[in-house]
Amino acid sequence: QRDAEFSDVVRDLLGAASFLGVYFTFDSRITYWTEISRRPARYVIRMMSLLIFVSAFIPLGLSGTAYIMRNQEFPQICNFGSLWSDQFVNLQDATLTKVFPPVGWPDRNQSHVFRLCLEKSEYPGLTIEEPYPDWSSYETFCADLFSDRRDTLLLGLRIDDLHHNYSDNDRFTCRLVVAPGVNLIRIPLEQVRGAPTGRETDMKAIQRIILFGHQPKRPVIVYLERFWLE
Repeated sequence: QRDAEFSDVVRDLLGAASFLGVYFTFDSRITYWTEISRRPARYVIRMMSLLIFVSAFIPLGLSGTAYIMRNQEFPQICNFGSLWSDQFVNLQDATLTKVFPPVGWPDRNQSHVFRLCLEKSEYPGLTIEEPYPDWSSYETFCADLFSDRRDTLLLGLRIDDLHHNYSDNDRFTCRLVVAPGVNLIRIPLEQVRGAPTGRETDMKAIQRIILFGHQPKRPVIVYLERFWLE
């Protein structure tokens, strides 16, 4: 369920080059090098091949580090300014920008916050994929949102577990009324547990959190700092 990408071709070619480079230095059929010239060239080619091979594991290393940092910071679910949060945050018809705190932000000494802009579309939103999954020891989902608008705006919040079957009645969804200024969002996790029809949310296997808009008539802006549990 993926489209072909040019980056896939580049990775395949680099993998082939890594193997062929090493094989080239062992191939006894290559006779146009003298033994003196062959030895330094052999080491250079092997080193370049090794670097190409090792570079393939950089994304895996970054992802592994992000999971470790995610686990260490729990019960903080996502601090949008952290080094690891980008590994888990996806945007759909939305942008997330690091900005100075807007006028009215409660902590004026804070250096920056994050501005989420939801564009005009069906369901623009921000998704946190694979948050720390075990919420069973906590009671409340918390988020602080800030709006610099003069009127209220409506957002949706959705929480899925690993067993979600993608039907509307098999997940937790609620409406958030975001008033001007600071909004302290506090949602009892018992509501999340009992939301699906015919079963309970598996509080040890939370899969994703989605903050979204529903067909906004104009771009919607809200400021974020972090999500956490209490």
